[in-house]
Amino acid sequence: THMDFDEFVGNTEEQLLAGGVPRDLWRPLFTKAWSQTFDAGSCLAFVLDESEPQGVQTSLQVTRPLKAESDIFLVDHLWTFQSARDAKIHLMRVSGLRERILTILEATEQAKDLSTDAQDQLILRSLWMLTDSYLMDSRRAIFVMDEVGSRLRPPPLPCAEGEEVVGANFRICTLWLGWDDLPAVSVIWPVKDVAREDSVFCAGLPLGVRRRAALHHVFENEEVAAEHAPTLAASLREIGFTHTAICELLGVPAGLGLTAQHLSGRAQADANAKLPAGVLPDLVRFFVLGRPLPLARLAAILGAPAVTSLRVSGLLLAAGAEDDETAAVVCLLQLTSVAGLLLFADFFEVGGACGIDPVMSIGVDTLGLAAAIQALPSLGGADGKQAAGEGEVKLEGLATEGEEKKADEAAASESGPRVLDLCCGSGVQGLLCAARGATVDLVDVSARAAAVTRFNAALNGLASRVAVHDGDLFEPIGEAQYDLLVANPPYIPSASLGCNPGLALYGDGGAAGEEILRRIVEGVSAHVRETGRVMIVGNFANPDQYPTKIAAWAGPAISRPWAVWHGRQWDGPTYAQLVHDGAPATDPVVVEYTACLADQHVATIANGLLLAGPALGPEAASASVSVSVSGGDGQVTNTSNTTTNTSSSNNQSGTPTNSGKTKNNSSSAKHDHTRSQPRTLHPHARVAALGLALLVIPFLPASNLVTRVGFVVAERVLYVPSLGYIILLAALTRALTSGRGKALSSVLLFIASLILTAFLVRSVTRAEDWKSDVTIWEAMVRDAPWNPKTWKSVGLAYRKQDRLREAEHAYKQCVTLDPDFGDCFLELGLMYQKQGRNSEAEAAYKSIFNIKKRYYHTEQQERYASLTWPTVPEAMSNLGVMYATNGDGARAEQLFRQAYALAPARSGRHGFAYSNLVYFLQINGRADEIARV
Repeated sequence: THMDFDEFVGNTEEQLLAGGVPRDLWRPLFTKAWSQTFDAGSCLAFVLDESEPQGVQTSLQVTRPLKAESDIFLVDHLWTFQSARDAKIHLMRVSGLRERILTILEATEQAKDLSTDAQDQLILRSLWMLTDSYLMDSRRAIFVMDEVGSRLRPPPLPCAEGEEVVGANFRICTLWLGWDDLPAVSVIWPVKDVAREDSVFCAGLPLGVRRRAALHHVFENEEVAAEHAPTLAASLREIGFTHTAICELLGVPAGLGLTAQHLSGRAQADANAKLPAGVLPDLVRFFVLGRPLPLARLAAILGAPAVTSLRVSGLLLAAGAEDDETAAVVCLLQLTSVAGLLLFADFFEVGGACGIDPVMSIGVDTLGLAAAIQALPSLGGADGKQAAGEGEVKLEGLATEGEEKKADEAAASESGPRVLDLCCGSGVQGLLCAARGATVDLVDVSARAAAVTRFNAALNGLASRVAVHDGDLFEPIGEAQYDLLVANPPYIPSASLGCNPGLALYGDGGAAGEEILRRIVEGVSAHVRETGRVMIVGNFANPDQYPTKIAAWAGPAISRPWAVWHGRQWDGPTYAQLVHDGAPATDPVVVEYTACLADQHVATIANGLLLAGPALGPEAASASVSVSVSGGDGQVTNTSNTTTNTSSSNNQSGTPTNSGKTKNNSSSAKHDHTRSQPRTLHPHARVAALGLALLVIPFLPASNLVTRVGFVVAERVLYVPSLGYIILLAALTRALTSGRGKALSSVLLFIASLILTAFLVRSVTRAEDWKSDVTIWEAMVRDAPWNPKTWKSVGLAYRKQDRLREAEHAYKQCVTLDPDFGDCFLELGLMYQKQGRNSEAEAAYKSIFNIKKRYYHTEQQERYASLTWPTVPEAMSNLGVMYATNGDGARAEQLFRQAYALAPARSGRHGFAYSNLVYFLQINGRADEIARV
């Protein structure tokens, strides 16, 4: 109710000093906080700049001159929560919260056609761009600032050496006050003189806010970034930052490349925890896992020139205070490797946030197409042979500045086959082809993806062999023709439905997921030579219909052979769950998406490869479209020269065969009879082992053998064990009858039939027991008349049917068997009370208090607490109601207050203890005490 300035300083001094709040501003801060004066609007105004990317179009501008450290302003916290679950609940229940957050994210237009569930997912995926946190007592609270605080922007980063640094003119700090009406607040103040219409650039903003702003400016000066790329490549090569080394440290198979599944979410955190100390582990943490690294440590590992390369490319961001040169930094993009190439792309989490035009991280489809390209014996060309320089690219082959000049001369003399990479993303497929000597055009509709690809080309010494265009499919290349077309186009059906904001940008393939694919196939005849090849990875809707679809799309190109290889087909509901990160089938967004697929007549979807041209092998007939299914589950096997999700297998030359069968090379097809073969269980034994496992393992937690769980073994814990019993019985019966004489087999089968019949009869009779609560508990009483819990339960069942005489008998049997069964006394007293048998009800309630007296001062307090304590406040409250009804207000109030004191403050079970006391005070005109209760 009151706090003076000295007390405020005593409570918050450590936070004020840590936040850098000038001492002269402490008193005005206290005055504004105590009066809750949020007056930032008196000197700041919103400014809209639609030329900026979504999410950062609205910023703040100064409306009147301010001297440095002359004033301080409060910034309110719009939303505070402690977990993602809390956040989701708040979005559903707090009126207006969803709309305000969408406005702050500048996503109102994007979300207007989405369901509320999809809007909530959009917000939850984007929260990392808005949130900060503080310690609240011993717990961490996550918060989002209001419209003013969320529009604060960090100072822009310089794009080139020597460029003037625009420093911060304001600073922000968050304080935990612990007041009931203002638990926490953020404060901002000018750190230098500012004039009217100056833009507000704030230091001390959360990392997510600064990361969002910085992501829009990575590789902003492409020429400078490309010029410094070889320096970074040389440093990485010298240290030994290779794909094999990365995989070895992360403990994953060193296949063709690492996917987002290895490098995001829980897998990322686990990998970081397992990494040892050292130079390479620190680089893996920094580049691959996105963890902060002290700037001094980074410079000591890579050298100052390589750090300069990262800085001028816009890849570095301070993880802590921006003005602390010794602070840790984070890398804004993820650096991974595919087939020896080093490739920057966005971290997986960035792709789900609104306002970011993501460059897709490496996925299983990327590796599937890369493996198919790697398996080709030749990339084509006029003579059908590989140009000079072929072979898998390795990190040691990355060009330095001098070597790049030699590559330019080689390219001028022999250009090699021509390759077109459409929807190139980070450039992985096209750069793999360039590393094998091809001249490559790479195209992406995203200017940001094109900038990342240009830097990746320079990083790998392949800039002289590639041309990167930002544009729509074939538009930037005119009438050029190619020997190989590769593409990983957007293929998610109706991704704009809101299943993932990132998918809506780089994954939306139209209503059925085939819009971009269709346009690419339609352009094949004009841009791929007759002897050329086509390799497209994607998700194919109703793949069995592709012969008809390709015939309609390809036009003149249908004269060449086409084939589709795909993995397991997912039905609509399963696919809907996949693209929604495994959400349950009942999730409203999944239901809506499933209905959308049905509207587009999409029955099944499969992951795979669409191929055309001579790469199909001799079995493919001219002008044919074949569809082959792999035996796998539609996922990529992460090895360098096989593709199991996109083709059933590879033939000896590495190209997929049209039949979908494996044509092994001679060395792998030979069987080495000198090696001992692994021993395996007999099929009957494997089935019996499965049955035994299902019988025993699910039963163990409920058996009280491993640890005490306390409840009676019920039939609900026997459902899965019963499956094991059935399997085990069938396996044993088959094992006993196999290979036996006819007479013995008949006897054993007869015994099995008797067992089956006996259990069938028991199931029928048991079904009769389960007809109602009364019948099942009457059966339990017959089976276990010594168990007081069964008597209490049957008593409850009788009371629900108003069979009060039988209920009373059951309750009395219960307390006779266990005089310490407080719950049963409570039920007995409640029943008496409702019948008006007050003296008997009072005796039943007081029996509970007597149990307390018997055990309170004994070593058996734990038994009393576990069996009786929860019933004590209930008995007190019920008895109080009875006294109040009979006009004994003093005794009633005494019991209500005792129940109120004993009931756990946050227990849903004991809300009555509060409501009864409040009601009693209300009817007695004591309103002044109600608010306190």
